[in-house]
Amino acid sequence: MPRSPVVMVTLLTALAGLAGADVPTIMNGPHPRDGLEKLRLREVWRAGGPDDEETLFGLVTDIGGDAEGNVYVFDGQLCQVQVYDPDGQHLRTLFRQGEGPGETQSPRDMVMLPGGRVGAVQEFPGKIVMVDLQGTPAGSIIPGGGDPTRGGWMSLIAAACRGEHLICTGEHPAPAERENTQARTYFLASFGPDGQERTRYLETHNVRDFANFVFSERKDTPAFWWASEVGPDGRVYTVPDRDRYAISVFLADGTPDRVIEREYLPWKRTPAEFERIRLLYESAIGGISIPYSIKVEEYEPAISYWHRALRVAEDGTLWVVSSRGIREQPEGIMLTYDVFDDRGHFIRQVAVPCEGDGVDDALFFIGRDTVVLVKGYLDSLAAQFGRGTAFSADGEEHHVPEIVYYRIL
Repeated sequence: MPRSPVVMVTLLTALAGLAGADVPTIMNGPHPRDGLEKLRLREVWRAGGPDDEETLFGLVTDIGGDAEGNVYVFDGQLCQVQVYDPDGQHLRTLFRQGEGPGETQSPRDMVMLPGGRVGAVQEFPGKIVMVDLQGTPAGSIIPGGGDPTRGGWMSLIAAACRGEHLICTGEHPAPAERENTQARTYFLASFGPDGQERTRYLETHNVRDFANFVFSERKDTPAFWWASEVGPDGRVYTVPDRDRYAISVFLADGTPDRVIEREYLPWKRTPAEFERIRLLYESAIGGISIPYSIKVEEYEPAISYWHRALRVAEDGTLWVVSSRGIREQPEGIMLTYDVFDDRGHFIRQVAVPCEGDGVDDALFFIGRDTVVLVKGYLDSLAAQFGRGTAFSADGEEHHVPEIVYYRIL
């Protein structure tokens, strides 16, 4: 696919960390070595949805788990995390809306942290509000907090943690040279418990002109915001370019380690899909008081970053959700993962047979033997951007969020 000069500059900026480095690229063909396998699932319990009169979720965009097998359901609208045991018994509610200890405003994401802590990732001012597993306040992490030019001015989008290695994505605004403009830096970085930045893996830059405001899907929603993950050995996996099926891998200290690619035919959006993504961005910025336009891309991103597209299992295998893996699936299959071994070779695809729609909904793996389906996921994520609600491709509004807990057999 051709790229404009502006896009190429953005891409080169995002890949600046790879410049001059002899980084191996593992190039895979379009088909996996070992073919296709199918997970076997058994539903155990569910919560929320139109038939549950006792449970009402707001915006569910993340699911976590602890060593006991308990499930943590992040609700960004209600500023809460609901905790369930493996049998579906509700145990407790963590967090609440506010500005005091253990309270959060407009959280974007949740992250499970070492030492038995849960973090609510607050958008702005960006910080991670922490509680222990019983809900007792446990302080906060403020990225850039020790730097007066950054602390309190970062916005956070998402976070992931493995062991002591915490990564966050977000943006940092700054004044631009011309009047009525603002420079924005979108970043993926690791942070210590004191909020000090340790390593910056990727960043892109954009200047917003409020006299001629264009919200660009490509420039204003970088793929790595939601498609970044930490492996069991501390390596960081991320997607720098929406158009390429390519995952960049870094060592924990930021050293480029490898690039994993696969031959891939991009998915061209249908008119309904184009309109849906336009409505999603309309939902995000429709409340601003200045004239604006929205620029939407013709093709879906190769790796479906909206769906938290990367998962690194304990054995080092990399599971990837592609834009084709969530579409045109056989009857009874929600989505199909591409699976790469710990060296980056495309070894198999894994089809997941469960209810739900690959585009509208999302799956989260908890431990080795549990999968949680979030129905209404994409609408929840879209609504976090602003005042509105995203709509399905056929124009119908989606149902309230529901979660379904499955055991892998």
